[in-house]
Amino acid sequence: MTETHQAAFQARTDLARYGDNALLLFTLQLRFDIQDIESIANDSLTDGYEDKKCDLVYVDRENEIAVIAQGYYSTSDNTNRDAPANKASDLNTAVAWLF
Repeated sequence: MTETHQAAFQARTDLARYGDNALLLFTLQLRFDIQDIESIANDSLTDGYEDKKCDLVYVDRENEIAVIAQGYYSTSDNTNRDAPANKASDLNTAVAWLF
């Protein structure tokens, strides 16, 4: 994430209540120019006990787009740290479950 994007994300206090999923919502909003991200959050966030390894499912029927996301947010300043390897397999599980 660039410093500009990081600063813009940190300025979004309205997304703080979504915890680790705030960055997923911020990215989704930027990519798809979503005006009401709170409504999308209510419909699309799936993170929780029974989430089937999926944190967000966003479907835009008009544009025929689906976004299936498994998030990982680290508060560490170590820029060389990758997400745990199991996050990729978690996303594979989520896609299989959705299909």
